[in-house]
Amino acid sequence: MKKLVICLFVFLLIAPSLSLAAEGRDTAQQIEIFMKEALEEYHIPGASLAVVHNGQTIFQDSWGTMSDGTAVKEDTTFLIGSVSKPLTSLAIMVLVEDGKIKLDEPIEAYIPWFKYQTDGTKSITVRHLLEQTSGISAYDGMKVTDQQGRDKEKGITQAITELSGVKLSRVPGEAYEYNSANYLLLGAIIEAVSNQSFSAFMDTHIFSPLDMNNTTANYESAVDKGFVPGFHSWVGKPVKGDGLYDQSGNAMDYAWCCIIVGYYSFY
Repeated sequence: MKKLVICLFVFLLIAPSLSLAAEGRDTAQQIEIFMKEALEEYHIPGASLAVVHNGQTIFQDSWGTMSDGTAVKEDTTFLIGSVSKPLTSLAIMVLVEDGKIKLDEPIEAYIPWFKYQTDGTKSITVRHLLEQTSGISAYDGMKVTDQQGRDKEKGITQAITELSGVKLSRVPGEAYEYNSANYLLLGAIIEAVSNQSFSAFMDTHIFSPLDMNNTTANYESAVDKGFVPGFHSWVGKPVKGDGLYDQSGNAMDYAWCCIIVGYYSFY
């Protein structure tokens, strides 16, 4: 009887661990099934995924190939698309905490050379840019985004100069309208306040402190870290991209190179 009690006690101790292990295997299996189905359904050439829970990596795997035919691995670099926007937001909030930016300050306090036309008296604030409620239309934003040939140090300024003089389609703060140009403006504000290029600020104040050693916001560093052109989606099928990299896109769109969770660079 004593042996039975001891065995029962030991079982009760290890049962939760066994249950968690079984649950972990089941979760991993579900993730594998989901990813394989997604890769097939959306014709994704390659992907890398890591799932972190409570500080622990509970799943990590890679599938498929890069556009140059090399296998995707856990340290493969990807273009991260508009995931760059929350990183730009983080940079803004670092400057807010440092007292160098006020969220409800009109943007002309930081970039007075940028002009816009409005029928009202309400100014665009930093908060409006973050919230995508500036009143700048997505159509006008598209005119100055995703273009090659811009200077690596002055690309953001060049794009914003092209946008300057834009007529607002709505009163600032009135309505949400997703627009990459809002984040171009945030990038310009970061440069103006910090007296650094956007990529340099991100390197020194975001990437380095967070040990994001394989992340960059400029083309030259991206190439050094293994950047290769991704794929375009054409009628639902992957087509090798031509390596379009907008030097002004660092703050708002795909022009980042990073080891990151996600589908392989459709941009």
